[in-house]
Amino acid sequence: MAEHTLDENASMAESTESTPSTPTPNTPTASTPTPNTPTAEAEPTYLETLAAAREDVKAEKAAGKPRQKRQIPIPKDSASFFRARAKDPKMFQFTADGNLQVPEMRGEAAKILELPSYRQALISENMEEEARRRDELVNVEKEYDETFLALKEAMAIWRATGSSTEAIRLQKELMRLDSVRSQLRSPLRFTKEFKRLSIREVLVDQFYQVKKLGYPVFAIRLRPNPFEEYTRLKTQDEAAGEAAGEAPAHEAAAEPEPEPEEEFFFFSDPEESPLSPDTMVEFIYNSTKYNSLVQAYEVERITKLGRRKDLGPLLLRSRSPAQIRTIASRITGDVENPRELWIDILKSLLTQHPRYADVLRETGTATLVYANPKEGRWGIGMSADEEGASDRNEWKGPNVLGQAWQAVRLSLPAEPEAEAAEPEAVQAGGYTEHGKTEKESKEQRSNVLKGYYRKMKSFS
Repeated sequence: MAEHTLDENASMAESTESTPSTPTPNTPTASTPTPNTPTAEAEPTYLETLAAAREDVKAEKAAGKPRQKRQIPIPKDSASFFRARAKDPKMFQFTADGNLQVPEMRGEAAKILELPSYRQALISENMEEEARRRDELVNVEKEYDETFLALKEAMAIWRATGSSTEAIRLQKELMRLDSVRSQLRSPLRFTKEFKRLSIREVLVDQFYQVKKLGYPVFAIRLRPNPFEEYTRLKTQDEAAGEAAGEAPAHEAAAEPEPEPEEEFFFFSDPEESPLSPDTMVEFIYNSTKYNSLVQAYEVERITKLGRRKDLGPLLLRSRSPAQIRTIASRITGDVENPRELWIDILKSLLTQHPRYADVLRETGTATLVYANPKEGRWGIGMSADEEGASDRNEWKGPNVLGQAWQAVRLSLPAEPEAEAAEPEAVQAGGYTEHGKTEKESKEQRSNVLKGYYRKMKSFS
């Protein structure tokens, strides 16, 4: 046993000696290349490449070589034309008829990009669009109901078998149909900002007072159709006919739209509208204080006619419009131009009571009508409830007061200008800024002086 082991050790030693453990200088290995064997060069990194590019740019700048300017793309539509025009406005111009002129660029001939022309949709076209939307909504509603019934059956199958694929698909389809249905039957919603809204407060001594909100208010507004449905693209025949001065075919075929009916704003009772001449409001005209418009007109009329001057003080002491009319009826005749006299009186009232400007603005462009059946000189001689009050041919009076109010309304400035403007007296010296006549101011000063001297005399 021992002999066999010794022989094996000896053979292993012989094999070890025969195999060299270290390579000889003449034997090439993978770890140590020989001088005669070529090696692969290492590739430059990204940073080295970037640094080399920067060095090249610096060298070009130092040599004075100009960099190539980026070329403008040749416009193919209106969007690319305006992008190119933003870079070179002198190069890209417009034609006489408003189309886009593209010059010759890089071998391509000059061309003109024609802009589409639009027109307003006709009433018949809008009605057709509404009918189409209505039919589409009916079909969607029908499809929605059928899908809902199918979903109920699919839910029953899911509860019985556990298969939910069809139920999930029908649920998604039902959600899609509900979205389409809501879009078809709901109008467009958008917000609009209202600045400096007016609010009104009822008072005891005044019929109202106007105030302004100091912050903007946003409100939701509705529009039944999108903007695209209110416009139509003009055809080539329509554009050519319009250029030749011919009437468009759709306008020739369309029926003439009826003229809008005249809108009337009736006033008579002072409790319903402050525009009534019987409204009790103190103001000064021609250095005289009046308590109503009817009192001012009757006193000025009698003064201009020069008759019964004794009736003037009697009218000034009265505060009843009916009594004023009764007293003034003793003097027949009227001034040469009653409308101008009414305008002067109303302007004086408006200057001292600016709230009347808001009352007039609220009437818009409606025709102002003094509807008093007992007053045919200044009104129409009939009430607003009578048949024919909205027909000018049926009126029994010239409506002088209504015309005067309309003339004053036309002379009103815009609302922002009215807020910035300072109130000015219509007649110089007619009244003071605290609303007193010159006579009343003199009497007040004289009474103050009398009291002062009386007090000084008692002390002495």
